Amino acid sequence: AQFALENIRVSLLLQSEAPIAERIGLALCELGKMTSHIKSGSTVTAVHIVKNMAYVAFMGDSPAIIINESGDMVLSEVHNVYSNLRERQLAEERGGKYSRFYIYHPNGRGLQVTRSLGDSRMGKIIQREPQTFSVALDSESIILLCSDGIIDLGHHPDEGQIDRMVRAIQTGADAEELLDMARPLSDNATAIVYRHLVSPD
Repeated sequence: AQFALENIRVSLLLQSEAPIAERIGLALCELGKMTSHIKSGSTVTAVHIVKNMAYVAFMGDSPAIIINESGDMVLSEVHNVYSNLRERQLAEERGGKYSRFYIYHPNGRGLQVTRSLGDSRMGKIIQREPQTFSVALDSESIILLCSDGIIDLGHHPDEGQIDRMVRAIQTGADAEELLDMARPLSDNATAIVYRHLVSPD
């Protein structure tokens, strides 16, 4: 995670000639290559905001939630064999064996996520390319990026918890308050709240 933090800007700058909509995805692809030899692993969720567009790229089960002025909500998909059948099938096609909510490498190493940075011992079973999407932002748009210690869409898709978090953000809650709402914490917890100011064309 620290390596990604230190290198995401560099990776993004390397994609400066690519179309804007593709840059963040290409940057995470580059990070995936740069970290493929590292034994430890990390999920990653990144948003590149250009004027009034948010370009999202992610690997793993740390969700991105975007809410617009009318209250419509966009959730990122979860790359987890526990809850995402398509991702599980793709991991099995790459040689993984699914058992008891984990995908296993023939060497015995197992994970629940199907995409990540690092995790070199999972070999080709783990995909190191992100999923991407884009969302138009308005004057009331809010973006929440968080780890599964805050909202665990992969294991406990609690719509009530998501609604409570969204209402809290809409009424002014910051990231620290979201951490307090999620206590007691059963996993590492990170939250970022971004409130958009409309950029003139």
